[in-house]
Amino acid sequence: MTMDFYMLCNRPLISAEEWQSAIDDLGFNLKIPLTRDVATAYGAMTAMWRGEPVVFEFSAFPYDEIQECYFDIDFGQTWPNAYVMYTGSSFSGLAGAIMAGVAIVNRTGGRFFEPQESLILKPDEAVRYAHRTVDEVLAIMGRTQH
Repeated sequence: MTMDFYMLCNRPLISAEEWQSAIDDLGFNLKIPLTRDVATAYGAMTAMWRGEPVVFEFSAFPYDEIQECYFDIDFGQTWPNAYVMYTGSSFSGLAGAIMAGVAIVNRTGGRFFEPQESLILKPDEAVRYAHRTVDEVLAIMGRTQH
């Protein structure tokens, strides 16, 4: 099953370096490829989490398409920038996508939208959600600490 997550942002993410800094600030042991141009990134991204590769898809995404698809959801405002993450059935890919996505929202200001449960999370709520999800994934995988 594929899952998607949307990051609705007040400003664009400037660079992969800024993104990595945002991930590090949240204490996640996730390393994204610094060679990616986040403005034009599209498709699969292989990051490293806990020394192992994790794969998820990432790209900028038109906010108006999110509004059109989820017309019954109140996003609180029109967002000037949006990104999407897709992940398959891999638990590590799920954790990686959530960590990476929440870091974007936390750094740029905005909302983390999880459409499977219709969750629209402010940055502080999204950070707690990410930490809980990572802890749950690690427990399922029989590991500890993110």
